[in-house]
Amino acid sequence: MLSAIARVLFSLCVPGSLPLVGLLLYLKTASGPEALSRIVPIYPSAVLVVGFLLAWRFNRSQLVSALFVLTLADRMLLYFSWESGPDPVLGRLVLGATSLLIPINLGIFSMLKERGVFTWRGILRIVLIGAQVPLLAFLLQYNKQVTEALIFHPLVNERFVSWSSLPQSSIALFLTILLLMLFRFIYSRKVTESGFFWALITSFLALHHFRVEHATTAYLATAGLTLIVSVVEMSYFMAYRDELTGLPARRALKEYFLRLGSRYAVAMIDIDYFKKFNDRYGHDVGDQVLRMVASHLARMSGGVKVFRYGGEEFTAVFPNKSVDEAIPHLEGTRKVIETSQFMLRRRLRPRTKPQKIESKGIKKRKTASVTISIGVAGRENGKAAPDAVIKAADKALYRAKRSGRNRVSV
Repeated sequence: MLSAIARVLFSLCVPGSLPLVGLLLYLKTASGPEALSRIVPIYPSAVLVVGFLLAWRFNRSQLVSALFVLTLADRMLLYFSWESGPDPVLGRLVLGATSLLIPINLGIFSMLKERGVFTWRGILRIVLIGAQVPLLAFLLQYNKQVTEALIFHPLVNERFVSWSSLPQSSIALFLTILLLMLFRFIYSRKVTESGFFWALITSFLALHHFRVEHATTAYLATAGLTLIVSVVEMSYFMAYRDELTGLPARRALKEYFLRLGSRYAVAMIDIDYFKKFNDRYGHDVGDQVLRMVASHLARMSGGVKVFRYGGEEFTAVFPNKSVDEAIPHLEGTRKVIETSQFMLRRRLRPRTKPQKIESKGIKKRKTASVTISIGVAGRENGKAAPDAVIKAADKALYRAKRSGRNRVSV
């Protein structure tokens, strides 16, 4: 239980929190305001350029939309500075309105599906963000007193929020959306969810420290950098992780071999009769089988590292082990999979749950089981290349299939 919580916390904080931690350490070691004055002339522009280039390259409208929101907020807050701007009252209202719009926009973008930059939906998002500026200007100029009363209306006793000059409604909105993002991350464990979570925290600090010169710009740029890091991490995950099973993909296997020593065992694992199974029950059930087998392989003992090689094939690598040492772990997992059964999902299911379920004639849901065949080869003397070991394991796999399947062959 504790290890599972630790993994969730680690994936939430790394790499999402690193840009914010880096900025805080920089401010701590480089004398605060003076440090900000050194990075502000180039930092936001660099983040914006890199962000737009990555968004264009990976077709990420979420990143473009969020960077656009953060940049507009920064420009508006700089122009309508609360204390030194052309209209201090208007500046206070702009700060309050911005502190509401940032969490609303980032919260919405974090929940929207990725639709691409150069699509009508991606362009529509940019148009809607830009439309918020004239709409906000109209509301602020229409009746400042009414707008101020709405934005700064107290929700709780002032002593509970005396630590911040932001409107109580804004603080409540930030906390609510942060909790929603946290729950979404725990459910989905997506890197982008973590990125938006930390970008929202950083945006709150940007507004909270608005009186510190250059602080708002630096924090908002860091919020943008956080989203950039999440896109890079997601791209890495997509390249090196298999989305269906969650196992490392074939590209990760190639890099893993570069870090191995001269002694290891490799097992090629294949699901028996998977094509027939897929044709009979459908691809959804086939995906269910792949996930089930992958989960058992991932729990295999012996210090093994398991990869999805492609299709219904998996690769298991045992560092610093011989073939004889690896076989007991493979046999144990093979027997577990052989005796495991899972429920077959029905092809046709009612859209709504019936109010009354008839007990007569109810058929039990069908169960199914699968088996795996395994071929093992080893690298003992350090002379064979990884590709040669894989080919040897692959030949052993075919021997297991010709011998009747559901067995380990050397």
